[in-house]
Amino acid sequence: MEEMKLIAEQERNERLAERQRKIDAGEPVDDEDETDEKEMELAILEDRNYEPKKEDFIDKIPETIPEEDESMSKDLDKDKSSIASGLDLNRAPPSISPIPFDQEILPPAGIEQETFIQQARNDITRINDLMKTVSSVYNLEPIYIELMKEDGEKLKTNEELFQEAYDALEKQFKYIPLEHENNEEDVDEEEETGNEDEEGDNEEEEEEVVDLFKSDRKKHLGDTSIYDPVALFEKNILVPGKPDFTVSYKSKTYRFANEDNRSLFLQTPLKYLPIDKPPTLPAMRLVLVGPEGAGKSLHGRELAIKYNTFHIKFRDRLQELIIGKTKMKIGPEYNETRDEPDPEEEEQKADKPIEETEELTADEENIKAYLQDGEPLAPEILDKIVKPWWTEEPYRSRGIVLEGFPSTEDETVYMIDNQLLPDIAIQLDAENNDILKRILPKRMEQWRTKMQLRKEKRMKNKAKKDRDKKKAIDERRAELILERDKRIEAGETVEEDEIEQILASEFQIDEEEGDIIQDEEDADTAKGRIGEMIEQQANDAKEKIEGVKKVFQQEYVPFAIVNASDKPRYVKNRISKKIERFTTLRQNVFERVYPIKSQLAQQLIDIGYLHYSKFGKFCPVSLHNGDCFPPPYGPDKTPCTVIYRKYVYYLADDEARNEFIKNPLFYIRRPPPKSLIPVKIAIVGPPKSGKTTVTKRIVQEMGCVRLSLGDGIRYILEKQRQTILGKEMQEILVKGNEISPEIAIRCLEVALMNAKCQTRGFILDGFPLTKKHVELLVEKGIIPFKLFELECDLTECTIRAMKDRTDPNRQFPLPDSPEAISYKNAIYQNEILPVRQWYTEEHKNWMNINAKNNKWFIWDKILQETSNVTKKIQNYIERKSFNKAASIADLCISPQELLNRLGEYEHYCPVSLTLRDELVDCSATTKTDYTAEYRGRYYRMAGPKELQLFLDDPERFAPVEPRKILPAQNRRPHRRTEAEAKAMFPKPIEFASYCPVTYLDGGKRYEYLVLGQQEFAVEYRDKLYFLLNEEAREKFMRQPEKYWNIRLPNKLPPPKNPIDLLNLPCLGYLEQTIATAIIKSLTATGCFKPKFPFLSIQTSALIYMAYHLKAYNTKSSDYIRRKFRRKLYIFEEQCELISYLAKKTTVRYKDPNKQPPDYNVKYETFFALRQNVPTLNWLT
Repeated sequence: MEEMKLIAEQERNERLAERQRKIDAGEPVDDEDETDEKEMELAILEDRNYEPKKEDFIDKIPETIPEEDESMSKDLDKDKSSIASGLDLNRAPPSISPIPFDQEILPPAGIEQETFIQQARNDITRINDLMKTVSSVYNLEPIYIELMKEDGEKLKTNEELFQEAYDALEKQFKYIPLEHENNEEDVDEEEETGNEDEEGDNEEEEEEVVDLFKSDRKKHLGDTSIYDPVALFEKNILVPGKPDFTVSYKSKTYRFANEDNRSLFLQTPLKYLPIDKPPTLPAMRLVLVGPEGAGKSLHGRELAIKYNTFHIKFRDRLQELIIGKTKMKIGPEYNETRDEPDPEEEEQKADKPIEETEELTADEENIKAYLQDGEPLAPEILDKIVKPWWTEEPYRSRGIVLEGFPSTEDETVYMIDNQLLPDIAIQLDAENNDILKRILPKRMEQWRTKMQLRKEKRMKNKAKKDRDKKKAIDERRAELILERDKRIEAGETVEEDEIEQILASEFQIDEEEGDIIQDEEDADTAKGRIGEMIEQQANDAKEKIEGVKKVFQQEYVPFAIVNASDKPRYVKNRISKKIERFTTLRQNVFERVYPIKSQLAQQLIDIGYLHYSKFGKFCPVSLHNGDCFPPPYGPDKTPCTVIYRKYVYYLADDEARNEFIKNPLFYIRRPPPKSLIPVKIAIVGPPKSGKTTVTKRIVQEMGCVRLSLGDGIRYILEKQRQTILGKEMQEILVKGNEISPEIAIRCLEVALMNAKCQTRGFILDGFPLTKKHVELLVEKGIIPFKLFELECDLTECTIRAMKDRTDPNRQFPLPDSPEAISYKNAIYQNEILPVRQWYTEEHKNWMNINAKNNKWFIWDKILQETSNVTKKIQNYIERKSFNKAASIADLCISPQELLNRLGEYEHYCPVSLTLRDELVDCSATTKTDYTAEYRGRYYRMAGPKELQLFLDDPERFAPVEPRKILPAQNRRPHRRTEAEAKAMFPKPIEFASYCPVTYLDGGKRYEYLVLGQQEFAVEYRDKLYFLLNEEAREKFMRQPEKYWNIRLPNKLPPPKNPIDLLNLPCLGYLEQTIATAIIKSLTATGCFKPKFPFLSIQTSALIYMAYHLKAYNTKSSDYIRRKFRRKLYIFEEQCELISYLAKKTTVRYKDPNKQPPDYNVKYETFFALRQNVPTLNWLT
């Protein structure tokens, strides 16, 4: 820089010297030279005070430096100060062009400038070569970033350069929305249409006109499904998109209502799509259309109440806007309520001064014309009325049920243009006859009311006319009388009836009233007229609704037609079914489930494109319905698979798949399946009880393996003949010996090692049958979860065997004769008794089922019980895995194991002891229904409530250091039987044999001192107590410390000595001896009123009383009581013969074939009793 200053100063000195020379020589000096001289001086002064920076030169460096040639070097040598450089920092690289030196001036020439320019030229050349190499080799387009800001004067900051580079890099990896061609959306149209026909609903003739959910079920739609995401984001309205306006973004297809919305989405797609959560659903909006009388108001009101939305009647809303000025409701439906104006009233009103009335505005006139004549409403009016229901609160957040709008095609077009679309439009279609039945009675009632009012008004007017006429006649008569008197005084002759004739001529009879009465409409004519008007209005409304349906169909708005001719409850169910997708299943509106073949789904899972769901191969619908087993998929039953959110779900059948498709969110939120527990059950029963039939059905449902002893033996002989067990069995069979139970169980054990038995489970068919079988199974560790015994008597088994002998599918004769069945049944009954007893006492897993029930009941019962046991095992395993307390009900816990693993509370309930300080002893039974396991110990509970409390918080009731400790063994109460209490004699009875529980609970009052009973004895602290009943004993057992040490009062009740009945008076003796039995017998006799054939009423009543006393004598034996109850029953039947024959016997002859089947028998029995009346022998 110093060198450049020196050069500039030297040039200045030269110019000054040249100027001075011209002045001395007298030569003229140019003003330009003087100006240049002044500018130079100023520049030098500035240069002396200015230190140049590197940025000042960088701004002037060209992007490309041209190679030097001879001409350029000559120009530089000629005038270095005039070098110009054409700089264009905004031009797009990598285009190269020579530098126009005449545009801008570089810094003063020098060594530094040439060095810097040469270095920049080399860098730019190297960068351009690098960019070309990258573009050609890697096929990448370089990213160029401008260093200068838009104004071209300042450099960008580091943060701005970094953000611009980041945005440019990110843009390379962002998804770009792509527009679809129209023909791309119709590729699978024919296939989808065919599938729709297969899955059509044939229940009703009604069907939805448009349903994009079904027609597009194979298209991979975006997060908003078939709806426009722009309209949803900006207006919070569900607007169905059209197939003509589609965009592909992130491998998903989005549809739009119009081109404007698609353009907005193409510009900023992330603005209209949810990022962290699913899109928000707008409030429900329904539209009900149909003719008057179809039930729109009834069902619209019910829907609004059910779903907590606003119910809006469009015509009523219009009536509210103008009724303040019209003072009446406008419309054809209100014509019958208005009477025609009376001319006289009109004249009277004309005579009165006109009151000021508010005139209707133009909008109100339009509304009135719409209500009366059906003229269309202006769009401005619709904007004020309809648009707020979609855009303003509280309608926007709660939703609406709009009734009666749109009713014409123009109104529908208005809704489409403004995107004020409902979720679904429902048309209530009813026959004209049904509409007449609903509307005509009301209209006729209005007509009758109107006619009655008209009649009353006419009578009122007539009375007024009569009064006025009479007044006028009286006045005229008075005038005529005065005239007549004057004429008489004048001497004129006057006729007697002259006045009456004049009055008759002046006041003639009014005949208009009769004409009006004749012109009045009668009821039949009015009914026909009103009926025709209603039918015409209904037909007009239906024609307009066809236009509404057509427009909605073009815009892909769901439109459903519901038959509203039936009863309201049927119509209500149909509407609920049609709108189910938008009401109860509304959360799934944006969800898409895609059916797929199971083989293809497995391939996609194998390559990693899709994944198993959390349910695995369990059916989520079946799990929700209570099943705990995966469906038995196989060659005969392929799974129904669907794809939902990159996961594959396996469904049991088509019905389950349809349910899942309808409501996927509900099912995926269910908890995942618990650990798979193989089925282990056994089914036994007498021959022909249906064991094999039931077993095969359960195998088909659960996919487990059916095994019997014969199956196990055949398995070894067929597939493992060369094993030691197989050879041993062959030797036994070659010798003609039977297979022993030990070897048969070994075969069964080997067969149970099958993989399917280990995963799906097994069912033992007809096994075990003997105690030996039980012992061998226990030795091998084979314990079924549940054993079902099919109970069937010998008669039923024999009948079934006889039916099986005539079965056409039977190929070989079997030993199923009645004798063989009887023999097998006897052996079974003898052998099964110890088996039943052992499983009932040891594992509590034996269950009896009546085999006479139908097979479906037996199947359901066994499946239900098996599922319940499996669920309990699954819950046990799950809770144990989390170190929680778990119930051990139905887990086949033996009494010995229960006793060995009892906790510190032994057989007492820890919950009752902790909460209520009660000792509840559960040792009376070994059942484990209310027993829980915690930390490897068993705890017994008093009931289900205590069990649930323990499972919820076991640490509270069974901590490591117990808060409540059981009392010592000698401090625990023990029940004693009557025999044990007697054996303890002469131990004294505490509390003087009175019941301490009754006395203390009764407030220690004298009347509650009651002697205890010996059969309710309790021993506590080596003392014996008698309690009043079992309830009192239970209270004492639970809280012995509360009752054991009560002091007796000083005054005790007197001892109860037996009364000598013989010393009682007559009435007292009868009351203490036979009064009760006699009263019961007399009551029964009075209620029945017996009359035996051919005996008197008195005799019949006495015999009936005798039978009753014998039949209900408590001191007689059971045999005697049953014997006389049978005689009493026969006596009652014979007494009823009289009333039966009196009712069935007719006076005229009746064909015997037409008589009741038992008539002849009872008729003969009746007359046979003449010789067989009851005697004294009957009573002995």
